[in-house]
Amino acid sequence: MYYSKGSQNALQTNMPSKTATAVLDFTRIYTCLGKETIASLQAFHQCHGEAQRAQATYSSQPTTVDFSHYRSNLMNKATMDKAEKLFKDFKPVSYKHITVIQAFEAKVAKETEEKIDVELKDLQATPKNIEEAYSFQARG
Repeated sequence: MYYSKGSQNALQTNMPSKTATAVLDFTRIYTCLGKETIASLQAFHQCHGEAQRAQATYSSQPTTVDFSHYRSNLMNKATMDKAEKLFKDFKPVSYKHITVIQAFEAKVAKETEEKIDVELKDLQATPKNIEEAYSFQARG
């Protein structure tokens, strides 16, 4: 419902969450929300964009450390040897459960879409209910 044309089932597949943002039709979503919610969503969207730009900037920078430079400037060479050993032995944690996370995100996205659809149907029925209530009171 809130996706660009040709991507109706985009969030139901195991696609990465960063591409889901590109698929969402935010202009259509904004038409259904209140002003405060829109402002919060836009602020979050802007913060997300800034975080992505910062991540791209930092990931493009070199991650090597010139231990010889520090070793030449420090008197305690053993400290630098220990730091270099710790640095070389460091192994970042790899998340093997990324598919579980993606499946959870897809499930939550689908549930959220269903809840929004129910709320929209209720909101669309509200004017009709009000008219019926007024017409009933006018007859009585």
